[in-house]
Amino acid sequence: MILCSSSFGQISIGPRIGTNISDIKELSLPFSADNDLFNPKISYHIGGFIKVPTSEKVFLLGEVVYSRKGSRLRDFLGNRFNFRLDYLTIPTLIGIQINDWSVVFGTEIGFNVGEDRLNSAIDAGLVGGAKYYIENRVQLGLRFIQGLSALNNLGLTDGGGATGLNQLRNQTWQLSISYDLIEL
Repeated sequence: MILCSSSFGQISIGPRIGTNISDIKELSLPFSADNDLFNPKISYHIGGFIKVPTSEKVFLLGEVVYSRKGSRLRDFLGNRFNFRLDYLTIPTLIGIQINDWSVVFGTEIGFNVGEDRLNSAIDAGLVGGAKYYIENRVQLGLRFIQGLSALNNLGLTDGGGATGLNQLRNQTWQLSISYDLIEL
């Protein structure tokens, strides 16, 4: 007898949509965050995924997602500005399934497709998070994405004229819902 299905489970394909809470962090070596000027911005993400089981508990998760990130900036005079950064992101994740829960981690590369580029067309980052099956095919997920690519290098000076190299990086929390639309 020949079996056509995988012994590890089914491949799942479906949509993912949710909310972003993003911020731009000013990081200086050794990665100490100074965020006096930037404030979080709420936006959204939408895309699709493919989940491929590699064993009974482990799976690979690939996605293509449009994700709007950015931050609100308050300058020294109290004026407010919005940075809107639009990315086409490709997360590549490994997941571990534990009953109805799964933990995911991996990398993400984002291609800036918007007008606000802050001198960077690519945003690479690390991803970590968890998902919970709230129904048979419906999942609720929470992720944190730490951008590793400098969005812009600013040579800032302090009151004494000393310069420092501060780099701006994306940080994003994502709350999403996904649906296993097709199971192969």
